[in-house]
Amino acid sequence: MKRLEHYVSIIVCLIVFTESHDFVFAQDSTVSIVDHGNYYEATLNFTHGVSHYEMGRLLMQKILIAVPNYEQLLDSYIAEIIGSQNYYTVLLGRMENIKTQIPQDYKDEIDGMASQLSGGNVDSMGDGKLSIDEFYGIQLVADVFRPTQCSAISVYGSRSATGNTMTARLLDWYDGSNHQLSQIQSVTIIKNGSKSICSIGYLSIMGILTGFNNEGIFAGVLDSPSGIAYSSSGKRSYIFDLRYALENDTALVDVAGYLADTSRHYAYNHLVLLSDKHTTKVLENNFSGTGTNVRRALRSDTSSLNPGITWGFTNAVATVNSFLLSGNHDNHTGTSSNMQRWSSIKTQLQLCGDTVTLNELKQIASFDNGGTPQPQSTGDIYNSNTSQIVLFQPDIFYLEVAFKPKSGVLPIVPIFQEIPVSLGSNPTFVVKSNLSLPTSFMLAQNYPNPFNPSTIISFTLPSRSFVTLKIFDLLGREVATIVSEELSVGSHSQQWNAANMSSGIYFYRLQAGESIETKKLILLK
Repeated sequence: MKRLEHYVSIIVCLIVFTESHDFVFAQDSTVSIVDHGNYYEATLNFTHGVSHYEMGRLLMQKILIAVPNYEQLLDSYIAEIIGSQNYYTVLLGRMENIKTQIPQDYKDEIDGMASQLSGGNVDSMGDGKLSIDEFYGIQLVADVFRPTQCSAISVYGSRSATGNTMTARLLDWYDGSNHQLSQIQSVTIIKNGSKSICSIGYLSIMGILTGFNNEGIFAGVLDSPSGIAYSSSGKRSYIFDLRYALENDTALVDVAGYLADTSRHYAYNHLVLLSDKHTTKVLENNFSGTGTNVRRALRSDTSSLNPGITWGFTNAVATVNSFLLSGNHDNHTGTSSNMQRWSSIKTQLQLCGDTVTLNELKQIASFDNGGTPQPQSTGDIYNSNTSQIVLFQPDIFYLEVAFKPKSGVLPIVPIFQEIPVSLGSNPTFVVKSNLSLPTSFMLAQNYPNPFNPSTIISFTLPSRSFVTLKIFDLLGREVATIVSEELSVGSHSQQWNAANMSSGIYFYRLQAGESIETKKLILLK
């Protein structure tokens, strides 16, 4: 009996079931991991004076509690994306070259995590274990292997309904045939005084794919190949350099300048979308190709672009996986996945008019041509490879993310979750202040309208309410119930698929408590 009580007390210490039905794994004042369903929240607190090595060691201990098959997931992913023993050897060689350029603090974190893995120094592809080298390869996947394409759009100034920056960033990343990466999506909060940052990506990947610092500087990386032969000799990791810049710089131009410095050499050309509360720019970090003015420079809303490429919007910036600056290598023209998505972004932005609300920005990022998300070449912004859609408002530190479900099945409409983040080091840091909360009941016009066969209906609630959203025909007959449940305060979006309905005019009615509003929509087949 005493032994049973001992085991029960251990389990209680390791796993706590909270009132919100989230699992908290081995929480303490240095490292905690919370399972929120589609993603994990990891918090690393350096303010207690713990070393980077010890932080890595503690973090991996708790990852292995939260995700017992963590090693098997990533080992199988490595084997899948590499495919052959020869390429496995090549990638490990690339990793060894770039590894030497990682800042020592970050190497210490990685070494601390690797000390808890079962593979040790034995590099064996597909053995269900992670060796030290394989784990470094996972950390440097963006530098040694190209598995991803992405896109982003941002509005600010007079084009933003808030007057400040609102940014949407899509991470399109192959997550494995068994959706291995979807099992370990995470928001990682690193509390380290003035160097505090938040990273949106995957458990244990310590470089920045998407993230922001405690000054509200937001960054997201995008691939942008020019076709030059790969070389890792003397090269650095751009995702770890981005982390360093976010931790040490307080202005957008300084973060860009750190990565654009020609003394820092990278294996892959890339883009970095950068936002602060006033503006957004895209760093075209290019060092090769056939352009007449190949360069590493910031692109703004008014920059001159290569022939045949147009933008035409002030106070807005967008990017797909291509260099656009005049004279830079043109990997846009003739690349259907880039040209079609660029065209879709422009069309959807034009439909919003002169100002864009957060819901409208969300709808642009969620755009597909109907039905389930298709490949990028179809022009779908929200496409078959989308893993995460991140929405961020730097002025109020408002974060909202749609994570790919662990099942790997993308919903027709992305499901966004508000994620409160407190870095705890900047007295001006605000987590969605009351000013950002809706103060009134609002039903937006459906989008698109007219539509065929599906449309998005968005609304905001000033308080938690029982909500019904119903569709009626011209005779007032109810033809569909879209929502009938209690919903939280904030913004919501729902899709109506009218594939089985006849063309014509319909009405949608939203009721929340005593508030009721009705609008018209048109189905054209």
